[in-house]
This record gives sequence, structure tokens and C-alpha cells, in this order.
Amino acid sequence: MKVVILAGGRGNRYNNSDIPKPLACIGNIPIIHHVMNIYQSQGYNDFIIALGYKKEYVVDYFAKSDEIKESNLNINFADTEIDSNTAHRIKMIEKLIPEEDDSFLCSYADGVANVDLELLTRQHEKLNSICTLTA
Repeated sequence: MKVVILAGGRGNRYNNSDIPKPLACIGNIPIIHHVMNIYQSQGYNDFIIALGYKKEYVVDYFAKSDEIKESNLNINFADTEIDSNTAHRIKMIEKLIPEEDDSFLCSYADGVANVDLELLTRQHEKLNSICTLTA
């Protein structure tokens, strides 16, 4: 199952204009990397990162990260434009979700949470939901 990470917004409440919000560090690791580690620890390794604002910084981080290079991650970067809203970003990556996949996971790049993703997806399927949101 694909995991979409929304990393294209301006992060207006983030005060460091030198880097985009997804690259803000917790410890010495960018927050987007923490989010991806959460998914990877639960067996999800196939990512689409929806980029926009300062996209080159995010792409550069992943190109230079030895830990990412050594991991078993499949990362596809999608330019979803600078001023797109969330719904538009998701619509723009639609073509990157295989037709046979009727579901995908999605998170903001700063969506650090302790969620049992297997339980969440089972509940989503059991209810035959169009969308399941955790908050």
C-alpha cells in the first residue's frame, strides 16, 4: 500500500524560513524522516512525497541521507505545485496510485503519531469507508 506524505505547504506557523517545515529536526533527524520511520516500522515502505514549497530542499535531503539510501524505501517525489491546497495535492498524485490499489495512507509531513496502522486499515476496510481520518 502506498503512503502519501504531504510536504508541499509553506508551513506558515514554522518560523525558520531557511528550510521547509518537513526538514525541521527533532533531535538530529528531520520530522518527515520520523514520520516515514513510523510507517516503515509497521511494514510500509512505498512512499509518494507530495512536494511544493522549497521542494528542492526535501529532494536534496533524501539524495544525501545515507540512512535513507541504506533503507528499503521506495520514494517517489511528486511536484504538486507551491500554492496547492491539501485536496489538490492529493488529486495531483492520484495517477501515482496503481489502479489495483483501492486505498492508500496519507499524512502531513509533520504527522508524528502513535497509530496502529494495521488496526486502522482493518477498521477502514471493515466499514467499507471512503476515507478514514485519525486526529
